Amino acid sequence: MAVTIKEIAKKAGVSIATVSRYLNQNGYVGIDSALKIKEAIKKLGYKPKNVISAKTELNLIEINFSQINNPFYSELYEYLATILQDKGYDCILHLDHYQEQDMQYYLDKYKQKKIVGLLTSSPIQISKKSGKLNLPVVSFDRVISPQIPTVQSNNYDAGMQIAKSVLKQKKKKVIIIAGSKEDYYPISDRIKGMMCVFNTFDVKFDLRSISARESIIAS
Repeated sequence: MAVTIKEIAKKAGVSIATVSRYLNQNGYVGIDSALKIKEAIKKLGYKPKNVISAKTELNLIEINFSQINNPFYSELYEYLATILQDKGYDCILHLDHYQEQDMQYYLDKYKQKKIVGLLTSSPIQISKKSGKLNLPVVSFDRVISPQIPTVQSNNYDAGMQIAKSVLKQKKKKVIIIAGSKEDYYPISDRIKGMMCVFNTFDVKFDLRSISARESIIAS
């Protein structure tokens, strides 16, 4: 039975996302983590699929995030990788660092049979050149196009619920710490929901932004 990246991650004591970046050479991996992964691969006898014949069918799904410093996205990637592997798919992590990619980039990879699908939480530009999207793609928490199915939550209502919970604690001055300024969407609706409640009840608040890289969680 083939060794999975989940097993490598467990053996090396790192996340699945880190193993994926190491194997695909996509993104930074610390020296210590790289050495642990290399040792785990050796002990488990993992053999990467480097040699691919023309008849080989790749079940590779690309997962596109803006960044993975936020623990939410690293955990999400781990869950997605595990579920996809159970369904017979491999996945590759792509970080666009808030640089909007053109859909044609992914369509070309699909036509070249480098990927069989795309999961994205980042904005993607769809030009007339792209035409009909034959690539199976799902967007997470971000509406890109009517052509693309989107999985999202009601962020505005979530923001209102958060604010109401704070009000129950009788707080009179609140600091809203949001994510990176580069990408307030989709949390902008969540912030609007909180602001609506705080303004209604005349509660003072201060809005601050901080990236996951600068947060205590990342240190």
